[in-house]
Amino acid sequence: MWKRHGKNNIYLIKSHNTVVATFQIKKIEGGELHLEKLAIIPKYQGKGIGTYCIDAIEKIAKELNCNHISLEVFDKSEHAIKFYEKNNYIICDEKIHTLKYVEVKMEKYL
Repeated sequence: MWKRHGKNNIYLIKSHNTVVATFQIKKIEGGELHLEKLAIIPKYQGKGIGTYCIDAIEKIAKELNCNHISLEVFDKSEHAIKFYEKNNYIICDEKIHTLKYVEVKMEKYL
């Protein structure tokens, strides 16, 4: 079960009354939904919760009339990149350089 929490578009995913994951989204002009944070408690990883979250995010995007989802992921996080690619997100040429690391931009058109 997912539920919006507060006014900052933070969603909590619960299993048996325990928060097992969270994500934050932001609607951007031009029909884009930006996934800012997706986190799953380590002991619940590999149990389909990430896919459940992606399905929820895409459903919310459609409800908000968004046709495009974007996100950034740490360029060395191979498991996260593979996860998003498995869910039909593609890596854009754009890289975001921060003070400490590099992120790659990924996106999916709905």
